[in-house]
Amino acid sequence: MASPTHILSIPFDIKVQHWELQFIRAAVANDVLSKKPLFEAAGLATDYFHNHDEADDRDGRTVNRYPLIQYTEKNDYLCLLAVGPAVDALLFYLKHMPGRLQFRNRIVAMLPVLSYARFQHYTAEILEKPAKYQLRQWIGLQEHRHAIWKQTPRMEDRVQLLNEALLGSVKRMLTEGLNQSLDPAAECYLHDIFQADHTTYKKRQWRCFTLEFYSNLLLPAELGLGKGCSIGYGKLLAPASLIKAVPAFPDANARTGVL
Repeated sequence: MASPTHILSIPFDIKVQHWELQFIRAAVANDVLSKKPLFEAAGLATDYFHNHDEADDRDGRTVNRYPLIQYTEKNDYLCLLAVGPAVDALLFYLKHMPGRLQFRNRIVAMLPVLSYARFQHYTAEILEKPAKYQLRQWIGLQEHRHAIWKQTPRMEDRVQLLNEALLGSVKRMLTEGLNQSLDPAAECYLHDIFQADHTTYKKRQWRCFTLEFYSNLLLPAELGLGKGCSIGYGKLLAPASLIKAVPAFPDANARTGVL
């Protein structure tokens, strides 16, 4: 069995809307890059915060990998998630982040609510009974699958396409992000689609789904699947009974921004 992968979630006392997450990510990334010597002195990478090639002087091209720091919202408040090696980078940033952050036309106080910060110690495993999960705003159809979708009139064939895409998204999260292997017995199958519409991501239109699915895999809560998961797309919601989370800062006051 693989060693557990650590997942840290830290909520902030900052109300946000989904469309603002991309601008928060850019603002945090710029602030982190301004502190790069501090991170390097601590032996920590800064590219976890933005997934761009910092060695590329031309345009900072995007690195195609599962994002180990994700910007999402939880109950309409900002939440940052860090996975594996990025956990130490996020904890380090908490000690060096500015008191205020500007993005778009907003200036917000950077107040982490440490009493609600949580650690998950995750190991992939097959469940005795399949569990029901939710995915919110999942951009799961890659270009080739999206083309097939548009040419597929039968609903049962579209469902099969979504099942394959779901399993592919889960596999990428497990293997690239969580350093876990995908059990050959793993299954994902669609239960219900609540919403299917289009969204704009990186100046392109993508089909976006909010849905329920069953899987015989234990999956981590709140991480993202599919395109755009670094900025809140494809947020995975797990049954409360399966979430193995513990307080990250057990001595924190009820609401505090102080480490």
